[in-house]
Amino acid sequence: MGRHLLPRAAATSTRVWPSKPGGHGGDTAVAGIAAGGDAGADAPPAPTAEAGKEVKRELSKVYMDASLRGIENMRELGDVVGLLIALRDGLAGNADLIATAAAAIETHVSGERLRESTRLQIVGSGGLELVFNVMLRHGSEANVQKVACLMLVKLARKAADVQSKIGELKGIQLVVHSMLQHKTVEAVQAAAIESLLNLTPDSQNRCIIGQFFGIEVTIAAMKTFPESVTVQSHGCAFLANVGYDNPDNKASIVKAGGLKAILRAMKRHRKVTIVHLWGALALRNLALDHEDNKATIGSLGGIKALIGAMLTFKDDCSVQEQSCAALRNIAVGNEENERQVSELRGVEVVLRAMRRFRGVQAIHVNSVELLRAMTLLDDWHATQVMSAGGIEAVLSSMIEYRAVFGIQAAAIDMVFEIAHTGETAKERITAAGGVETISSTLKAHILQKDFVEKGVAALRVIRSG
Repeated sequence: MGRHLLPRAAATSTRVWPSKPGGHGGDTAVAGIAAGGDAGADAPPAPTAEAGKEVKRELSKVYMDASLRGIENMRELGDVVGLLIALRDGLAGNADLIATAAAAIETHVSGERLRESTRLQIVGSGGLELVFNVMLRHGSEANVQKVACLMLVKLARKAADVQSKIGELKGIQLVVHSMLQHKTVEAVQAAAIESLLNLTPDSQNRCIIGQFFGIEVTIAAMKTFPESVTVQSHGCAFLANVGYDNPDNKASIVKAGGLKAILRAMKRHRKVTIVHLWGALALRNLALDHEDNKATIGSLGGIKALIGAMLTFKDDCSVQEQSCAALRNIAVGNEENERQVSELRGVEVVLRAMRRFRGVQAIHVNSVELLRAMTLLDDWHATQVMSAGGIEAVLSSMIEYRAVFGIQAAAIDMVFEIAHTGETAKERITAAGGVETISSTLKAHILQKDFVEKGVAALRVIRSG
């Protein structure tokens, strides 16, 4: 790709942007300014001190104009590597040139996607190292830090090798340092959190982020910028991922106030889908197999927030799916939380999701498991599930997902418990086709001994009386 070389500045009082042999910005020097007169004319008088100052100012203007032209040329060519080299080499420390070069890079990384050919060219040309050098050289320039973080986002997204390399090159530490240095700059915080988020699929990166306080600075940013949808949504997504399969990070999230930060974001941005989607996923992951977190989320109002999200975004499949899963992880096995789901009319909300999204397996897996837990509480809760239409909804799930053993097992447990509440329940199960549905699923899973025994027992109860 052709590159317009930026000129070296002649010796002036301003620090010069150094050039590297054979690299970008070679030894192209600004030509000296000749005195007036024809060749061979008498030598001009020696310049005075004032004349020297005028020459320096003129050289500086020439350098600035040429540099700006070079930056614009590289922007038009899409020469991101060239722009990074210009920033790395300093641009004579001129704030205007630095800002212009950063803005030129941003035009290529601010969209939804970076062209794959461009991404590969940047990575193959040492782009990661260039980004890190730029971050080190311009640590106090907020705009440069923002653009560098956005560049890392684009280079790392869905690229496992790049994610790993960023961790190896200590890029995580640089991003965290940038967040600490620019605590009050929303754009830097948003871009930095997104860059950390894109590194969390790598398990080693999750460990590094935890060790170098990436969790704490992210939660601090969420507290500092409560009105920023970008900071809040990226923050929730980051907390959802960084704690995955990492008990130490889960503990750090709770200790730093992460659960409160997630719920605060959901409460403040009640109508913003993306905040509730990522908030639900974060609560889901943090509650998984963690009894203390279950209790804490319940006491902080997490169940109310999730049910509220399901009511607000009743037609959004993703919000319904993540919220059902979160409710299951938070409530099942915690009797107080199970009762809270009932008190907040969570049963009706979950059943509505099952009916609305009949073809979404994950919603049915988690909903049936949650309803099963509700019926196991006592006869009153079992009757509540039945009255809300739970029998019909669960039998429909059994038919729709006959091959999904988890749904079949939880459904039979639930029907068994409801059948024990009395004759009304038995009649309702029979009228909804429960006997035929259970008999059919027992044949399909005949090798599952415990399951078959429970199904036979359920049929016996239903037919008794």
